Amino acid sequence: FRETLTSNAVVVEWSSRMTLCAGQCSYRGKGSMCRVALSEPLLKFRSSTEVKETLLHEMIHAWQFVTAGNRDREDHGSIFCNKMREINA
Repeated sequence: FRETLTSNAVVVEWSSRMTLCAGQCSYRGKGSMCRVALSEPLLKFRSSTEVKETLLHEMIHAWQFVTAGNRDREDHGSIFCNKMREINA
């Protein structure tokens, strides 16, 4: 992510209350602060690979917001897919 996802831009937290989705990226305020939440109940019995994939997925959403102001959490278009391919290369 080329140093764009700093501690001033993104907070990553485990959530014991999230039970419907494995991860979620939300945006706070008018600045470029994001919260990535990972579901403890859904991920605690998953492999480390699945946890990493979930984290990376949400980090791409955070990166899209921090770099371009894209707040659409459902956006899995060309920019999202290109970043995913770059990470997996």
